Amino acid sequence: MIFDTAGFLSGLQNSFDKVFTTPLVIEEVRDLHSMGTLSFSMITNKVIAMEPSPSAMKKSGNGAEGD
Repeated sequence: MIFDTAGFLSGLQNSFDKVFTTPLVIEEVRDLHSMGTLSFSMITNKVIAMEPSPSAMKKSGNGAEGD
């Protein structure tokens, strides 16, 4: 499962075995409750933050502007 900020703000990461997101999304989570549950999920390796590859960005349409 891939999450944006809304998934973490609603606490949905606990509904899945593994959740992937980007470091930018992690930075957007700022309220104390969401930060606490997100931190726990990251410590227990339920949430993996990583940058998408250039090819993944291109496939999603976000990186296709220069083409």
